[in-house]
Amino acid sequence: MILYLDTVEHNRVMVAVIGKNRVVRVTKQSDYDLSKNFLSLIQDALKKAKIKIVDLEAIAVVTGPGLFSRLRTSIVVANALAYALGLKVIPLSVKDKLNYALLVSRKRLAQVIPKYGKPPNITRST
Repeated sequence: MILYLDTVEHNRVMVAVIGKNRVVRVTKQSDYDLSKNFLSLIQDALKKAKIKIVDLEAIAVVTGPGLFSRLRTSIVVANALAYALGLKVIPLSVKDKLNYALLVSRKRLAQVIPKYGKPPNITRST
């Protein structure tokens, strides 16, 4: 089973557990507080799929382009979970589909970096 993380859209988050013959999705509207709710959303997806986190074979994450803080959150979580579980991360673009055969054939990395699409808009405090 592969854990799939997608936070690219502005107000929607999707976490899925993808296997050979099934896809279990959990979607949530999320404008703010993604970092506060993201781990519980992953737990909900694993529970709905009836698997434990140690049963995962890889983590797939959409690396962008997307909003700075949303991508940063999902990619940090993907990299941290992969490191903790001894797994590899599969970087995806927004065009990639939730297809187990496609995900299994993709290159796996120790960690991935976000592709923001443009420089972050960080202003100087006054």
